[in-house]
Amino acid sequence: MFSPISKSKTPLVLMALLSLALTSSAVANALIGTVFTISDNSTWSETHSALAYNSNQEEYLAVWYNDSLEDEIWAQRLDKGGKKLGAPFVVSQVAGHARDYPDVAYNSQANEYLVVWGDIDSSTNWLTIQSRRISGAGAVLDPVDIVISNFGSNVLAYQPAVAYSSSSDRYMVVWVERTLSPSNVGIFARKITGEGYYDGSIFLVSQPAYNFFNPDIAYNRATDRHLVVWEEVATVTSMSDIRGCQVHGNGGLYSTVFDIESRSNNAIDPAVAAIGSAPGQASFLVLYDYEYSATDHDIYGVYVSDSSSTIASIAAATTSHYERYPAVAGSEATGEYRMAWREENGSKDNRIKTYPCDRTGNRMGATEAFNGVTAGLPSAAAGPLGDFLIAWTDQPLGQTDRGLFGALFGTRSYAPLIGR
Repeated sequence: MFSPISKSKTPLVLMALLSLALTSSAVANALIGTVFTISDNSTWSETHSALAYNSNQEEYLAVWYNDSLEDEIWAQRLDKGGKKLGAPFVVSQVAGHARDYPDVAYNSQANEYLVVWGDIDSSTNWLTIQSRRISGAGAVLDPVDIVISNFGSNVLAYQPAVAYSSSSDRYMVVWVERTLSPSNVGIFARKITGEGYYDGSIFLVSQPAYNFFNPDIAYNRATDRHLVVWEEVATVTSMSDIRGCQVHGNGGLYSTVFDIESRSNNAIDPAVAAIGSAPGQASFLVLYDYEYSATDHDIYGVYVSDSSSTIASIAAATTSHYERYPAVAGSEATGEYRMAWREENGSKDNRIKTYPCDRTGNRMGATEAFNGVTAGLPSAAAGPLGDFLIAWTDQPLGQTDRGLFGALFGTRSYAPLIGR
């Protein structure tokens, strides 16, 4: 699918965490204000964040899990300028359970969020996908965790992702599910109503491979369809490729499974975002980690049309360092995407990098870089007027635990955020 691409050695941009200069309000896609703290509790490490934008209230919700004894799911509301709205709050902390891989989607009709995560029951070792709804005001609406996946001693369900269909008023949750006897693994999905109820049975998205990992999902409002992407390990070669399948907003498969990245080297950890567009145009951008060599991973991307055609490719980050953990969000307001990833340059120099591009791959602004000791695992969300929020985990110098940090990008200008 790709022609050979020569690797460029881009200069490293060094910026100290929490000491970035205020940008000009006249520069589009620029950093707004400074890096700010979303959560940095000294008793645990915040990790694996996910973001959603609330279009009714012009604010964001960040969710993550605390890497502690029972890995609770927490959340924090932020206004469009990155200011905290209230204190961090618990989404799920049921005793005897550990949680990971949270994701979140915003329901614009109900002004609510659905948070999903992987759950491990320490007494049975059952792995399930569970959820709770959160109101626009930050209230947890469901009194107990709600199981979405199949469950039982023969089933392992993990690594969920969720998106919301505004046309069908349904959430779509996807995950990896493995049965132990007989041994099978696949990508599964389920519709959830705006009220948090099941809407139909669990359905299979794909199951012909040796193994599956890291599904993601994005919604195209123009067609009322989702694109589900995942890392798929081939049965014969044991190599990892990126594949996708479109799913109707109201449930059921729209397309067959198709290749997104199938070159000879491993491709892992896909992330997908959507911008609604006319038929035949690029509707989705899929980023992934490509193993250029044994010592050099890069970030590549593919633009996918509403008809599941791969229209164009992009070499997003191709330095001689390790680039990993891609994240991407798309803004319908400006027709632009913002990408983020981790660049590894030694054991104590792991920076987050980010830049914007349009729906055909043209760069729309400068690359920003944020240094830290263990900066990684970025997440992204599109906000008002083409703005974007990027969040990531990091362990600042002198600390023994990780925290969650964020930065805003767009055309607005704010005084530096202080007293976080």
